[in-house]
Amino acid sequence: MTEETAMHDHGRQIRMDLNESPVAIDDSSAALLADVLRTANRYPRGVLQRRLTHVIAQRNGCAPENVVLGAGSVSLLEAVWSCTVDPGDPVVFAEPGFEMYPWLTVRRGGTPMSVPLAPGFRTDLKQIRHLVRTARPALVAITNPHNPSGTRCPDAELTSFLAEVRTDTVVVVDEAYVDFDERADLAASAAAAVDAPNVVLTRTLSKAHGLAGLRIGYAIAHADLARRLAASTLPFAVTDVACAAASAAMDTVDDKVARIRAMRASLTEQLRDLGLEVPDSAANFVLVVGHHDLADRLADRGVLVSRSPLGVRITIGHEQGGDRVVEGVREYCAARHGSSKENQPTGRQ
Repeated sequence: MTEETAMHDHGRQIRMDLNESPVAIDDSSAALLADVLRTANRYPRGVLQRRLTHVIAQRNGCAPENVVLGAGSVSLLEAVWSCTVDPGDPVVFAEPGFEMYPWLTVRRGGTPMSVPLAPGFRTDLKQIRHLVRTARPALVAITNPHNPSGTRCPDAELTSFLAEVRTDTVVVVDEAYVDFDERADLAASAAAAVDAPNVVLTRTLSKAHGLAGLRIGYAIAHADLARRLAASTLPFAVTDVACAAASAAMDTVDDKVARIRAMRASLTEQLRDLGLEVPDSAANFVLVVGHHDLADRLADRGVLVSRSPLGVRITIGHEQGGDRVVEGVREYCAARHGSSKENQPTGRQ
């Protein structure tokens, strides 16, 4: 695996702000896609789409009828909102969180109802449960692992929550980062969605599989709900190239994920050793709590990171970028320490 040498249109700056994979596709995958591109003059015939659907179903222990493909998980989230939210309907989600949730809600004429995170920067399922009972929302959106904190919902708590939600409220569990979660059981969460009439899982191949530029993702749901979602998606949205790349990427994702997890553990330890608060992350990023001005320090070193209301979010995966982050944070902490010493009273009259 090789890291990209050209970082988009930012010259030599390293992008660690969008939670992409920095690893370019390998030569064999590139050759495969080149063959598929020879038919780019034709609309998708559905052959590769059906093949990918069967691969996803087999990997998750469900039937193909439970799987819906989409042009990235965002298009699937749009389909969820489209078939569940009418004007005036409440939609509940954690805040801060994925910015698409309030945007999609307002776009559908719904009423956003945000819930602050619980201590430890976790999704507050207890408070969301209270709103489900009192506000009777049309839709609840849960990001697991959460973005931008990286924290995960405990399996037992999430299972209990889903079991208590009324069936006239749809729950979408956005698992964009689930591949990086060592404790996740993908087949078990898929089974929970398939068995419930009102639960949708959405997953993306933009993160762990490294296909952000090809826009490919999938949803898993009960067959009836899956048909509703499929009816809300646009025809020909999922391309043959994306499907071919996705099928190939699934064979190599485990090695990529193992690398990200190891780098995440290392960076978390180094940042904590420098005195920063970093919650345990189950995603391909870490959150430095507070210290929003750290983003400017890292930008000066050629590393772009993301600001959030919680602090600074740093994408994992680029080795050179990780080294620059640690160097920049060390300088940042030293400068802050020196400034605080200068401002201390001397005790002299």
